[in-house]
Amino acid sequence: MKHIIILILFSTFCSAQEKYTFDYLIEYERTFLKEDSLKKKAFYLTNSKDNSYFAELTLKDSLDYNMFFKHHDKLHSFALVSKFQINEAEAININCTQITFKKNEYKSVIDDYEFSVPKDTVINNKNYQIYNLKSKLNLKKRKRNGSGTNVYIIDNSSISHLPFFTHPTAYEKWKLQKHLPNGLLIEKKHIDVFEKDHSTEVLISYKKIKKNITIIGDCISYK
Repeated sequence: MKHIIILILFSTFCSAQEKYTFDYLIEYERTFLKEDSLKKKAFYLTNSKDNSYFAELTLKDSLDYNMFFKHHDKLHSFALVSKFQINEAEAININCTQITFKKNEYKSVIDDYEFSVPKDTVINNKNYQIYNLKSKLNLKKRKRNGSGTNVYIIDNSSISHLPFFTHPTAYEKWKLQKHLPNGLLIEKKHIDVFEKDHSTEVLISYKKIKKNITIIGDCISYK
């Protein structure tokens, strides 16, 4: 009887966890061009074969990162993680109380956007693939909504990686038209509604990793 109770407790504990795996740590330099070219570093934990979730890391101080973890159309979490957890530990635990369950509130506007895949672009004598996400609305509506354009520049000769999207509209649109090229995102540009460059994220480095984020606790909304 004692062994049965232990087995039940163990099974309950295991079922109360949700594990997300990551195989790349990618570093970008983020520049906000309208703010005196303010530069910041951003790190992302990604799964090259599953782009439905990601973790974004920004430096808090010499010891810690602020981490934003997101599973598109399901949940997100803000947490403080140490550099040791990112650089050395294989697992990062998030308590269920740190989770916010939230569906994608922008699904209703997905049809207002479209991806286009223009010709390849050449940077430093190397060919890269490019695709854009842009609103189909007229200029008046785009100005009212502040709808700009995202430009994604991809290196498909380095690693195999599904398209990486942090914006929920881009991810949901990709799910409907999965014809975009796979590969490493080397640069993302945001161009505002007035066709002026707003911000960029440029690849600094990337490395293969083996890491997971585990949500601990009995999250009823998960089931």
